[in-house]
Amino acid sequence: MDEFRDSIARITIDGAEVRGTGFLVAPDLVATALHVVANRDDDPPSFPPGAIQLHFPGIDPPIKAVVQAVNRDADCALLRCVDAKPLATRPTLVLRELSYPGDVFTSFGYPDTQFVDGMVWSGKIRDPNAQLTNFFPKGQVPYRPVLQLFSQEAAAPGAAPQGLSGAPVIVGAAVVGLMRFALMRAGTSAAGTLYACSAADIVALAPTILSLRPGPAQTVIITPAQIEKLLPLLDVAFASDLTSLRRVVRFSLGAEAERSLPAARSLTEYATGLLEILQQQGPGTIGVLLRGVLAARPTNELKAFASDISPYALEPVDDHTQVQDTHDDCLADTIGIALTELTVLRDRAEFQSIIRSYRADFERTRQQISILAKYKELHSCLHDVQEKFEQISETVNRMKDGEAVNSYVRDHVRFLHAAVTTATSQLAGLPTADRERVWIQELDDCAAILKSVIFPQAEDPVDDSKLFGVPDRLEQTLSAATELNRDLVETAKFVRLDNLGDTMRLVEQQLGDVLQPDALQRLKDGYVAVGRLRARLSGLVAEHDEWQELNTALEAARNERTKHQPQAKFTSWKLFRNQLVGLCGTFPSELWAADLTAMMKPWMADTPPPEPRLATSAEKLDNQFVDFYKTCVDRFIDVDDELNRLCRRIVPFGLPLTVLTKLRQQPTQAAGQG
Repeated sequence: MDEFRDSIARITIDGAEVRGTGFLVAPDLVATALHVVANRDDDPPSFPPGAIQLHFPGIDPPIKAVVQAVNRDADCALLRCVDAKPLATRPTLVLRELSYPGDVFTSFGYPDTQFVDGMVWSGKIRDPNAQLTNFFPKGQVPYRPVLQLFSQEAAAPGAAPQGLSGAPVIVGAAVVGLMRFALMRAGTSAAGTLYACSAADIVALAPTILSLRPGPAQTVIITPAQIEKLLPLLDVAFASDLTSLRRVVRFSLGAEAERSLPAARSLTEYATGLLEILQQQGPGTIGVLLRGVLAARPTNELKAFASDISPYALEPVDDHTQVQDTHDDCLADTIGIALTELTVLRDRAEFQSIIRSYRADFERTRQQISILAKYKELHSCLHDVQEKFEQISETVNRMKDGEAVNSYVRDHVRFLHAAVTTATSQLAGLPTADRERVWIQELDDCAAILKSVIFPQAEDPVDDSKLFGVPDRLEQTLSAATELNRDLVETAKFVRLDNLGDTMRLVEQQLGDVLQPDALQRLKDGYVAVGRLRARLSGLVAEHDEWQELNTALEAARNERTKHQPQAKFTSWKLFRNQLVGLCGTFPSELWAADLTAMMKPWMADTPPPEPRLATSAEKLDNQFVDFYKTCVDRFIDVDDELNRLCRRIVPFGLPLTVLTKLRQQPTQAAGQG
């Protein structure tokens, strides 16, 4: 849901008491419910005289829109943005078929309950082929199909869904419908029931512009009987502690998965809903969840269960670099092979009919991977400068002493020029290009100063203050690595890999009868690996975010010089302690977790003991904190390096995506089995 919010708008009309929701379905088209912008009782519908305003997050002033197409019976409309340039970087939401009930959906809109910032509603699709009768002044008009939904938020006391009309109904990563009606009683929703028009009705408003993606076939990854067996095993293993299970989900599947069921009050309720969500995401993620569960709570009963459902879950979660790298290499290689298989199919007419609905998604993912690669290259560039920093500093110090070091200076100049060239080549299309130019220019200036030592100019003699200031300038430049790393992590959060797995899954389902068995198996292996890699990336980003927050508190504590008791150094020791204990408890078998748990054992009280009176006691506490600080920072660096290596493995996916996004628009039939 997080990646869609910037493409969902609050809708108002000048001079009218109107508020609704709409979402971007094409670069300049927004879908909404017709009754948000028109009076449906009139035939044809009548429209208020005021301008329609689209309030997208982060865009001010709002964007004006005009009505382009409507369906009175389905209660849906398309609005065309008068000026869509501010939306150029906003993703369009994909429209997809829905053919069976039971899917979990989420929606984001601006109901009366929260009309300023918007809110998420969620629930289940009860009936994808329901009928809803329109009560018009001139008679009743039944309409089918509409989606009948049940929402926990709509079922809550006092729920006021007005304003949610026009919000997208999202299943997985695609929109299957648009909110249009709620059963109401006394101004609030009744029975938690909502209705939505189908995505097909939206596409029918602009069939030459919009396309409807086929829905994947329903697959059973874990049966209801297996879920019933798993729930008590989880309850016992976690001692009914919902918070601990949520942590496992966050660091295995990512923060969005962990937040997907905010209303759950018990471990069993949460686990039941989560398994339903993972089931519809397709193969791969349930195995990742079980792998994380076993890392945190390796009971024999859970191991036996996992061996039947997903033997992958028995693979160890290990802090040894070689173990994780081997695991990640295997996933990335499997996905790369499957993507290559898709490019082999590119001339088949049946394949092109599938890929056309994914082309925009692929292009967006390709762009995200391109940005990720640029940040990765810039981060590596500064890392190389950091490694060379001591040598350059030593050379400058030797020049202060009058030593002849021109050969070393030449090497440093070549190195800095190469770094500047490499970094500059990454700036095209980078959101933070202007910021990066500042430190790149600093590197170039330092290279020019060092070069002047080798080739002095009579009219411009070497300035010793500038020369001897080179190490300080380089050290200041290295501080840009922190912002680069943050941007790399933020970019990694939003790299959409799900469309890769969905495509492989759909091709396997629709073209399975005509593909060679080995090609079919490569696609099956590919979409399972995509599910696992997506989860791995999201979980690692969540762990990185957690360590980033802990590191901020640690740095503040390290700068506290007046206190010696470790607990007293923190502004909120209890919060820090609980976060770190929870993190260690999620990975209890890893060495860093065991070390930190042992170090924290004497510090578990909410309040610190009195400050020591003896200098030797104070020194001992200070040394203990230094060891604790170093162990925490070492783990943060390890997670950071792990995330960087994982991002590097994703970058090669960009090449086959480029091939797939450049397929001919008109399909052609080609022979062969692929």
